[in-house]
Amino acid sequence: MEDTNTSPQGSSEEESSRNIPISPEIKLPDPDLSTGGKDSLSTGFPKVNQDTIPSQEAKKEDFYFGNNKVELPKESVTSSPIKEAFQKEEKAKAVMIRKAANPKLKRNLIAAAVAVFLLVLVGGTAYYFYSINKKIAVTVSANQAGFSLLVDGMEYKNITSPYQLILSKGDHIVTARKEGFADLQKTISVSPGNNNYTLSFQFSAYQKIEKVIDKEVFFANYNKEIDSLSYFDKTDAGYNLKEYNFANQKETTMIEAIEQVSKVAWSPTSRQLVVKVTNSAKSKVAQIPYLEKYGDGTKLNWLVNLDRTDLLNITTKDLQPPIKNVSFSPQGDKIVYLFQNDLVKDFAIANPDGSNYEVIIPAIKTVEFEPDVVWSPDGKRVAIFANMENGANSNAKEVNVYAYSFETRTILKITEDGISTGAQFSPDGSKLIYQSGNNIMLYDFSAAEGSTTLDLKLQGNLANCSWIDNQSFVALSSSDNSLMLIKISGVKETVNYQKDTLPGNIKSILSGNGRIYILNNDGVYQLALEKGI
Repeated sequence: MEDTNTSPQGSSEEESSRNIPISPEIKLPDPDLSTGGKDSLSTGFPKVNQDTIPSQEAKKEDFYFGNNKVELPKESVTSSPIKEAFQKEEKAKAVMIRKAANPKLKRNLIAAAVAVFLLVLVGGTAYYFYSINKKIAVTVSANQAGFSLLVDGMEYKNITSPYQLILSKGDHIVTARKEGFADLQKTISVSPGNNNYTLSFQFSAYQKIEKVIDKEVFFANYNKEIDSLSYFDKTDAGYNLKEYNFANQKETTMIEAIEQVSKVAWSPTSRQLVVKVTNSAKSKVAQIPYLEKYGDGTKLNWLVNLDRTDLLNITTKDLQPPIKNVSFSPQGDKIVYLFQNDLVKDFAIANPDGSNYEVIIPAIKTVEFEPDVVWSPDGKRVAIFANMENGANSNAKEVNVYAYSFETRTILKITEDGISTGAQFSPDGSKLIYQSGNNIMLYDFSAAEGSTTLDLKLQGNLANCSWIDNQSFVALSSSDNSLMLIKISGVKETVNYQKDTLPGNIKSILSGNGRIYILNNDGVYQLALEKGI
């Protein structure tokens, strides 16, 4: 059996290869003095020189081997290969840490870049959706308290003026309601670029519409100066030219039994008009007789002067057949017209009787339809569009609206859709509404380039529209007789009245002096506009 208490065997090289550190904390056994003072140890270790063993006060440095702290005398470590071994191990560890850190650093940088990109993407997306969904404040006021608002199907009850609505971008229908009053409805277009929106409602009781003329009238024109309505009524004997004065409620007949009136152009004063009739041998009207030189059935324009009101001295003048589609200047002292025969097709201006003419647009070859004309109230322009008489534009490949400028002597093509016709100038001539298919559109001559055409999002008939002022006009729906006040800003207001008392089909509307005149096949009705807005 092997003795485990024997001293370690082998040379010092073998001890070194085991890499067993020698600690100065291991206390050496006392020398055996019984042998006569020999320095050999009873344990069998080789003799140790006591001079090389440091004292307890010797300075020490800390070293680690693995996870174990090893304290060595400074003098012994400095020159020992043990320190070199430790240093090699620490360098190896540092290299391994750096190698391990480099891929991790790269991964961290990539992750950081991805995080920044995602942050920018999310932030940009959030800002985009914020901008398109930004809520805009709209201040609502009314002349009554305790009303309700219906906004896009959501109801707000017991509102006190002023009240602030928060609306998103786009078009919104706002209806104000109060018991005992007519509902008021407005449409507002909200844009994030504008933070100042207001809606004002003036509640009023339902208005009664008044019938002022109890028969169907044709080619009517309202005269603001004398507050009268000029028109034709149709009888078995022909058309009668009449005038109705609203102040004294008196009707005056000017001319009777005119044959087959197909078109009428009124001067702004209503004191002159051009009447297109059919030249007929049956005519027995002294003021507009049959002219044999033009032949039976010829369409012929007559100038009628109503300045003399004694009826006996009303003057008329025939215009030769090539003069078609007449419009008066704002002062009534000139006419613009289409002159067309087998050889010539141009526009000209002349005195109302056709004398002293001047061609302004010669040789019109590009316009395939028969053009109609309207002179603007400011006298600066003439609108040119398809003549809707008897569907005359139906044979054209496309119809558009044009405007001739007297200042520049040029023609501006207002539309490009090929389905636009008709024209109504605003009172100052700066704007024009026209018919585009089933829609009413607006063109602004004073607007900056690029914003001249405005889609009013209004379906209707141009004949059922009438300008109130330079910023608004009224439009009547032929389908349900709803009356709307349309502002060029995009706001639509409902004009409330007892529309169930308005029978028949709407033919046209006129306006003037705070009133609206609605013409249908049953008569003429009057509505006070200022009470409904």
